[in-house]
Amino acid sequence: MPNTIADPNKIEYGLSSIYFAPLTKNTAADGAVTYTYGNPVALVGAQAMTREPQGESSSFYADDSVYFTTTTNNGYTGELTFIKMTDQIRQVIFKEEVDETTGLMTERADVLPAEGALLFQCRGDAKNTRHVMYDVTFGRGSEENNTKEDTISPTTATITYTAIPIEHNGKQITKGKATEGATCYNNFFKSVVLPGAATE
Repeated sequence: MPNTIADPNKIEYGLSSIYFAPLTKNTAADGAVTYTYGNPVALVGAQAMTREPQGESSSFYADDSVYFTTTTNNGYTGELTFIKMTDQIRQVIFKEEVDETTGLMTERADVLPAEGALLFQCRGDAKNTRHVMYDVTFGRGSEENNTKEDTISPTTATITYTAIPIEHNGKQITKGKATEGATCYNNFFKSVVLPGAATE
């Protein structure tokens, strides 16, 4: 039976320390995929994050009743809301380019957004928790600009994302978390942590 640990938190709240680690996938001749992550980069200005599970439940009937029920886990979809679409996000996530001659930053229609791990921290009433989703792709962000009125109200930028499972040591894993006190907690944002991998 797998090891179990008691959750020290009654509630979880807050959102901070969002990082993105670019992912490179290599497929071998036998079809096996290896995943290589770059160093996590901090994304500043996060306001909110949603996570909606993706998958379906199916029931099979026999003897006039539900005989067997199965559920598929296809990962998550959600939205990330930032106080603004920073130049860092434009370059790290959406691969926008800065022209050396003019300093002009341009969005290219023939370049896909980056793919990688998304790491973040939530507070708890007892201990903080750090989370990772291992394979995230992003949709184009939406932005809003309004005229200035009597008071200044900052607008926000919203980015949609999809998180899917990766295969690691024969298992399909989508996300992980570490609570304060876990071996990998202190260095969680220095590199992407996988089950069974040694951490410094």
